Amino acid sequence: MTRRILCGVAMAALSMLALGSLVGPARAGDDKGKIDCADTDLGFAVPGYSVECSDLSDSAVSTDHDLAAERVKKLFAIDSSAGLTFLTAVDITVLGGRVYMQRVGLFEEIQNHFDQTEITDWQDVDAVAGFDTAQFVGIFRNGPRLDCVGFRRVVNRQYEGIGREVFGIACSSNGHRQASEALQHLKAPGA
Repeated sequence: MTRRILCGVAMAALSMLALGSLVGPARAGDDKGKIDCADTDLGFAVPGYSVECSDLSDSAVSTDHDLAAERVKKLFAIDSSAGLTFLTAVDITVLGGRVYMQRVGLFEEIQNHFDQTEITDWQDVDAVAGFDTAQFVGIFRNGPRLDCVGFRRVVNRQYEGIGREVFGIACSSNGHRQASEALQHLKAPGA
């Protein structure tokens, strides 16, 4: 029982450290944490897309009996040549003994991490490029209404939860199909 409580405390602390910086698209002129995408396990090479990567990793957190940390890399790709299509992917790994991320459904994962987006018309669909996926309409705060695909791939399980996963959203003003096509070009661990 004590081990489960420790894991829960570590997970809550790690989640609070990470969530604030995960979801927002890269802002022009904001170089904080910006890294070369070659320094990540994420890749996206499609003509017409501008791609940026960030390291959002946080320092260690004490769990009274151990230390825990997280390694978080984010890829943001956008093409606005014909409408708007973008993809945000997050690769998160929990580091430390006896700590893990809790398993939640795909809807909860997307809703919790992309809190600037109102999600409507959620519908689970077939996997795309090895990712669990669902289609939805995303209504962005102070922004457009776009057709989106939420996605997630569990890379490795750890204890009663997850040790590493890749998740995110791909959205397009040109429909769910174009968002899914963008996702097909994402190179990520676990494939």
